[in-house]
Amino acid sequence: MQRLLAFLLCLPAFGTITLVQKQAANSTSGVTSQAVTMGSTPTVGDIIVVGWVDNANGGAVYFTDNQSTRNAYQIAPRFYTGGISGSFIGSGIACATVTVASGTFTITLHSSNTSFISMFAVEYSGGSCIPDQIPVGVTGTTSPFSCGGSFTTANANDLLVAVIDYNLASGTAAFGAGSGFTIQLSQTSSTDQPGAYEDQIVSSTGTFNPEFTAGANATSTCVSAAFEAAAAPPSGGQKGFPIVQ
Repeated sequence: MQRLLAFLLCLPAFGTITLVQKQAANSTSGVTSQAVTMGSTPTVGDIIVVGWVDNANGGAVYFTDNQSTRNAYQIAPRFYTGGISGSFIGSGIACATVTVASGTFTITLHSSNTSFISMFAVEYSGGSCIPDQIPVGVTGTTSPFSCGGSFTTANANDLLVAVIDYNLASGTAAFGAGSGFTIQLSQTSSTDQPGAYEDQIVSSTGTFNPEFTAGANATSTCVSAAFEAAAAPPSGGQKGFPIVQ
C-alpha cells in the first residue's frame, strides 16, 4: 500500500497546468540554426512549448535536442507574411512531451533558409501537446495585433499560447499582452528579430482572443494554439497533429 501511495504521488496532476521554467535566446546575425538551453533539466512527463519568430522567407523548419533519444517536437501553427524590404517574417509554435531528460537540456531550431531567429521555450507540468484549437495565423499592421481572432475552447482545462513576430524597423518594441494573457518572454531590439510569447491557463471552456499591443505600428505575424491538460490516454488512442522531428 505504501508503494502504491508513493507511486500515485509521483503521477502528474491531471487537469492542473503549471508553468515550471522559461528561457529565451536569439541570434544577432543571419543563421540557419538557433539553440536555447533550459535553466534546469526538465521533468519527464512535462511539456515544452517552443515559440519562435524569424525572417526566413518560409523554408523548412524542424527541431532537435541534445538528449540521448531525441524528444519529438510537433509543429502546430506557423505563418509567414511579407515584411520590410521584401523579406518574409514568420512566427510559429511547437510542442514536445518530455520523454527523455538528463543534464543540460538544449533545444535547437533548424531552418533551411538563413535568417534572424528568436526562440522562446517554456516548460509546463500537467499539460499535453494535444491541440484543442489551432486558429489560422494572421498578419497585421496596427496595434492591437490579432493572433487569428477569438476562438472557443472545447476542453475545460487548457493552455493558451500566442507568439508574435513584430517587424519593427528601428528602436525597441514595447509589448503588451491580450486580455487575460501574460507575456512570458520577449525579444525587443529591432536590430535582432523582435517578438513575444504570451500564455493563459484556463480551467473552464470559453471564448478567448489572444492578441498583442505594441508601442508602434509595424508589419506582424501572429499565431496561437490551445493545448489540453494531460489526461489518462483514451482506449482508442489520442488525437494530435503529425510529429515533426
